Amino acid sequence: MRQVPTGWTGLIVAVAAVVATATGCGDQPDTGAPASSDALLGHWRSDCGATLDVAEGGRFTFADFPSGQGPHDKRRLNGSGEWYLYRGGKGALPASLDLTFKGKTLSLYFVNDSRGNIEKMHLDEEDTTCYFTPGPG
Repeated sequence: MRQVPTGWTGLIVAVAAVVATATGCGDQPDTGAPASSDALLGHWRSDCGATLDVAEGGRFTFADFPSGQGPHDKRRLNGSGEWYLYRGGKGALPASLDLTFKGKTLSLYFVNDSRGNIEKMHLDEEDTTCYFTPGPG
């Protein structure tokens, strides 16, 4: 087995770290939390047939919302509950709009446009993603 001289080991590790940082984040969408929860208020429509109304005071209602149990579970949820803005952080889960419904939390993650405004939100269920965009109420 060939040994790498000690002086080269540090250089190799440093170059690998720079390459990993430069290539690992390039294709990731901006998923930061909105500056204000006001950006979340209103009516949202999804590409999977669900609707979501986010109201002031931490309340929401939804219709035909995916169960959050994966694409094999075809149940849809209807009702209301409480929401809160999870801001995420370094080493934590990404920022999300968390919906609490009947003791269960469903997280919608943000996709921001180039100016940092919320473009859409998504609910991930194993290999299926349901995207929500602001829509007329």
